[in-house]
Amino acid sequence: MRGLVILSLLSIAFAGCTAPEEQPDPLFGVCPQWLDGEPESGRLDAPGSTITTANASMSHVGSDLALDRYHVVFSDIETDGTMEVKAYADADGRALRFTDHRDPAVTRTPTFLAFDAASGTVEVDVYLTALTHGTAASPSDLRLEVTGVGNATGSMQVQVTPGYRVCGVVLSGA
Repeated sequence: MRGLVILSLLSIAFAGCTAPEEQPDPLFGVCPQWLDGEPESGRLDAPGSTITTANASMSHVGSDLALDRYHVVFSDIETDGTMEVKAYADADGRALRFTDHRDPAVTRTPTFLAFDAASGTVEVDVYLTALTHGTAASPSDLRLEVTGVGNATGSMQVQVTPGYRVCGVVLSGA
């Protein structure tokens, strides 16, 4: 009887010490950590306007952090139709995709459409490389191009903030 009491107490004491159940990590392969650089602002006018970031450092000052993402904020959107904005890596002309934060169901699209009904502020991210561990960053300036769909005209304010990947990097002085 005394042994049963001891076993019962031990089982209660060690209840949380069993091996954890193997579950897939929802963040496996994702690197959601960046250090923001200095933002740049400009205006895009449709049809046929382009903005290229010119001041983005390819690595964060005083570190080995590589440029890997741009956070883009479109505001003051005015249009008489639909404007289409496309993103390119300026270094090699690769078309880049937007991650639109307005709708969690939409992950990435090759183009971004700004509608008159979407007036206000729209935030998106543009990634220069895949979001997986072990993928090397591919730093580049960002080129944004706007066109009016059909005969549409319009304009929008744009703020672009470079993001430097910090996954697996130990920051000194942090």
